[in-house]
Amino acid sequence: VEFMKNKQRFMIKARKEVILSAGTIGSAQILMLSGVGPKEDLEKFSIPVYSNLKVGYNLQDHASLSALTFLINQPAGTVVEQEMRRPRYVLDYTFFNRGPLTLPAGAEGIAFVKTNTSFLPPDVPDIELVMGIGAFTGDASGFLRNVFGIPKSFTDRVFGSVYGRHAFTIAPVLMKPKSRGRISLKSKNPFHWPHLRPNFYSNKDDLVVLREGVKLAVQVGESKAFRRFGAKFHDVPFVGCEDLRFRSDEYWDCCIRRIASSLQHQVGTCKMGIGSDAVVDPQLKGCLLYT
Repeated sequence: VEFMKNKQRFMIKARKEVILSAGTIGSAQILMLSGVGPKEDLEKFSIPVYSNLKVGYNLQDHASLSALTFLINQPAGTVVEQEMRRPRYVLDYTFFNRGPLTLPAGAEGIAFVKTNTSFLPPDVPDIELVMGIGAFTGDASGFLRNVFGIPKSFTDRVFGSVYGRHAFTIAPVLMKPKSRGRISLKSKNPFHWPHLRPNFYSNKDDLVVLREGVKLAVQVGESKAFRRFGAKFHDVPFVGCEDLRFRSDEYWDCCIRRIASSLQHQVGTCKMGIGSDAVVDPQLKGCLLYT
């Protein structure tokens, strides 16, 4: 097996089978570069077609709105980055494996719920609610903002007045999207990233379900259980949605379209198993071996 890593070429000899797995995006790209994929696309780059398969299609991903913020009037296990830099917390974590730096932060609480507008069977949840014990209010370095691809101009405008405040977030996640995206080649060069078209909300049902998930998240954040911490939903409108009635369906749709982000849970681009359109059979033998 010959491969490149850190701009160096390596050769590894294998005595048994080799499993090539490069994830939802990388696997599709490698297959297409190897001549396994949509014929019309491969011929554009003069790639010999060994198997004309729908590689790169059926891309699915979890969309989420991660900026729903609830301010509290007292620390309650919540994380503010500026405070986490204090030496005592670093020492607690380094020497005693305790303190706030041991918290998972990103997913302190999780619930799988069903909305009133669900298109799924009765026993299948369509929304996941993920509680984070931090928020953009305590994101001094911009790390959290960069993870979700949210511009600094947005966080400054929406959260600038409450920077440094303790807060938590509840992010609704769309569990079973109907929308389908696609991965396609940008060039024959394996070091060029492929085109990634997620096509979020191309099926309107996804927007409807996620909107209801947003309403559930706000309902939970404002529930009696959080009132003893003085929880208050941060009511500064999202940038670009200021002209819409706050909390209306139109407002939530605007927020979702502008700020919702991918959780990078992509699946579906390389069918496996039984069928003439599968890239590997049930024994994981590649189609190049038996086509």
